[in-house]
Formats: sequence, structure tokens, C-alpha cells
Amino acid sequence: MRMSCPRGGPLDHADRQQAFGLYGALIIDPKDPTKNPKADIEYVIQLQEWLERGDLTYPAMLMEGGLPNYFTINGKAYPATDVVRMKVGQTIKLRFIGSNNNFIHPMHVHGGPFVVVARDGELIPESARFRADTIKVGPGQRYDVIWTARRPGKWLIHCHIPHDEQQRRAGRCRRTDDDSRRRGVTDRRKNRKVIDGLARVHGVLVTR
Repeated sequence: MRMSCPRGGPLDHADRQQAFGLYGALIIDPKDPTKNPKADIEYVIQLQEWLERGDLTYPAMLMEGGLPNYFTINGKAYPATDVVRMKVGQTIKLRFIGSNNNFIHPMHVHGGPFVVVARDGELIPESARFRADTIKVGPGQRYDVIWTARRPGKWLIHCHIPHDEQQRRAGRCRRTDDDSRRRGVTDRRKNRKVIDGLARVHGVLVTR
């Protein structure tokens, strides 16, 4: 694939566009599909940091007065983040992307460890892959991990820095039970008052 942009076009200031939220993931699979680690579900998690003042949101900067105080996953904060529904035994490939500008975020998945299969667009040889439950994602970094739904439940994906959890980088990734759809909606409404301001930057996996 070839990409071009006329002189003076938006790519001239990609750093500014990204800071204002104009970004996305370009996923390129290996030419040989047999080399691509398989999973039942794939989900991209793009991290971003913002500065919220009153009713306005600004790009965060690593400087006094510009530090981030609002964090998002795919442009959303809990409870607006996605809920991914799975069945026990299924696998999900989580693609962590550091779309943020400033800090390293240790992203943690509840419900058991995952296997790190790729870093910065490069597949990790099978002999070098490793298990973890937290991976540090810095600005511009990318990690692919595969997580297995081991038992029914509601499993969070979140940044393990307390400040970020308090400021919206939590999201639900998994939950597992027979009536998860109905109960999931109920839980989100019920928990909004409890979680708002406590764990807003997370995703949720629901397994059944």
C-alpha cells in the first residue's frame, strides 16, 4: 500500500492532529497467514491522554500546567468504553497501541495472564514469547497479547497507575454468565455512581 499527501496537507502536522484525537490503527497482517498468531476475537486498545479544564478538553503536554488529568481507551472513558463478550475457552488478541503523548501506562488484564506475541509490529518467535498480566505501553509502542477466557466472570482491563484509574482509563473486557447482556446493562447503570471518578479508564471482558 502506498500513501501520499499533497504539500501542506494534514500529514504535515501529524503530531498535532494526533494530540487532538485524529488517529487510528493500521493493522498489517503477515504475508504468510500461518505465521499470524490466531485468536477467536481481536480488539484494538488505543490509549490517549487529555487535559480537562471546566467544560473544555485540550491535548496534554509534558509540562507544568499541561499534564494530563483525563485518560481514554479508543477515545472513550468508562462507562462508555466497550464491553467484549466471550465464552469460556475462547481467546482474544488485544492490540495495545500507545497513541498517547506523554507517559508509560502499565496495562493490566484481570482473569489470568496473557501471552505476549508481538511488539512494535514484529512477531515474537514462539520460543521467546512470554506470559504476563501487565505490559508497559509507552508513547508510540505497540503490543499484541492473547488472553484466554478461563472461567465465567467480569474482567477489567485497566492502567495500573492509580491516578489513571481514578481518571477514566478503565474499561470492561469480559464477562461470562447466561444473562450477561441484561445484567451487564444493569451493572453499568448501577456502578456509574460508584465507579465514576474511581476507575474511568478501563475496558471490560465478559465471559460465560
